[in-house]
Amino acid sequence: MHTEAPSHPAPRSIRISRRRALQALTAGIAGTALPRWALAAPEGARAVVGAAWRGPRADDQNFAGTLVADWEARTLGFGYKLALPSRPHGLMAEPDGGLLVCSARPGTWLLRCDAQGNVVQQIDVQEEGMCRLG
Repeated sequence: MHTEAPSHPAPRSIRISRRRALQALTAGIAGTALPRWALAAPEGARAVVGAAWRGPRADDQNFAGTLVADWEARTLGFGYKLALPSRPHGLMAEPDGGLLVCSARPGTWLLRCDAQGNVVQQIDVQEEGMCRLG
């Protein structure tokens, strides 16, 4: 009995972790779905996102504020920005459009701003004799 060699090699088993599979799946879904969401936004719709950033140099100022995406105009701009005393660690959006911003560890400050970017409360634990945040 004569058997012919297969014309192509048998497929290799590829080992992939569940984490990598989920990352790939999430990236694929986000890559296809996000543009549709953006295009499906109602006319004049804007998205406002709280953010913190610093310029490209290590000695650049740190900021927190909002970024405003105007889907119709296809623009991204600042809603407001405010200078921070040092590097931020976390942000939390408040229902009224304001932000809570806390400093990076060892945390020494916490601030709250309203939806227009006005600082309404700032706590510096070193000045108030309190223990550090975090």
